[in-house]
Amino acid sequence: MINGELIRKRRKELKMSQNELAEGITSQGMISQIETRSSTPSGETLEKIVTRLNLSFAEAVETDEFVDAGEIILAASVRLIHQQYEAGSEFLEKINDKTYIRPDQQLFLEFTRAWIAAHSTGERSDTIFTYNKILQEGQQKLGVLWPLVASDLGYQYLCEGQLEAASYYTDLAVEAFQKFDSEKYDYAALTIWTNASFYYLETKQYEKAIHFAQLGIDYAQKKLISGPVDILYCNLAFALAGKIGKWTSDSIKALYMAYTFSDHTNNAKVHHKVVTALDAQVFSLN
Repeated sequence: MINGELIRKRRKELKMSQNELAEGITSQGMISQIETRSSTPSGETLEKIVTRLNLSFAEAVETDEFVDAGEIILAASVRLIHQQYEAGSEFLEKINDKTYIRPDQQLFLEFTRAWIAAHSTGERSDTIFTYNKILQEGQQKLGVLWPLVASDLGYQYLCEGQLEAASYYTDLAVEAFQKFDSEKYDYAALTIWTNASFYYLETKQYEKAIHFAQLGIDYAQKKLISGPVDILYCNLAFALAGKIGKWTSDSIKALYMAYTFSDHTNNAKVHHKVVTALDAQVFSLN
């Protein structure tokens, strides 16, 4: 059950009308029904609503009822888009030995847990092992999970300084994902494009880095998803500067956008990198 009272209260705290909350997402009537608990939106619609209200799924969904494993994993995955690893972990804790879970869901659960472990703690060895084990199931069985796992495996190898392995899995992930409709897989699309833009930036393949960063930014804006946009703008800024060997108005504009979004998502790593770059150009944020 959706916590309609919380959504109504948060909307009023932000001095937002039902029409304003609904704009670009759903109808005013649906917002009214959600707040009065007379209708339940789709997961995609709810994700956009809680993002606009700066709420988490854990806050918006009353969890004293049965939720199947697939719904739990999906909810956790949405949190990962927004780099909310603790919230993602809280959802996964609802799955226990008594929970019925299909084999495909089990693989996605293992991936999600490994992702959280690596991105929240920086401990990569267990995650790399888990990813390689999952990929052995093959592309046909895994579907979109295959390029998703391969993409983050490439990222983990890049962070470990293993460039050959990073190149191999990043390129494979990008190629494999082309077979899927990105409109159906927001999480996979943004993860793969964000990882690709970072890999190509780090290896000085600036044209590719710009391409994937811009692709991700445009898609996130279209879908009203703010989560990885700070990273994408940061990658775009440094790729634009790297391409011509100096900072220009376009690359500095991208830095400011990265600063704005990193402040919204509380991404300290991106925030520090962007502020350092802006300070070096003698630009003030005050």
